[in-house]
Amino acid sequence: MAYASHYSRSLSDPHGFWGKAAEAIHWDRPWDRVLDDSHPPFYRWFAGGQLNTCYNALDRHVEAGRGEHPAPAAPRCSTKASRWAHRMPGLSGG
Repeated sequence: MAYASHYSRSLSDPHGFWGKAAEAIHWDRPWDRVLDDSHPPFYRWFAGGQLNTCYNALDRHVEAGRGEHPAPAAPRCSTKASRWAHRMPGLSGG
């Protein structure tokens, strides 16, 4: 599917589009609603759902037999939040 049709569907049917996209990753607990817009401006995507980001980023790929493939390198974050995290014990990873 071409970019233009993806983009068009994301606008015309955001719940269906993003719900289908979210099926591509592992959920520990599926969501109840793709978008909870009951309390604007406080919106919640995939309300009720729970996932493990680390599992989705690494473990599921190892389980699928891609453990020997090198992972793409992510650029180092230089945001203010990252600098604060590095000052907090246990959050910097190093």
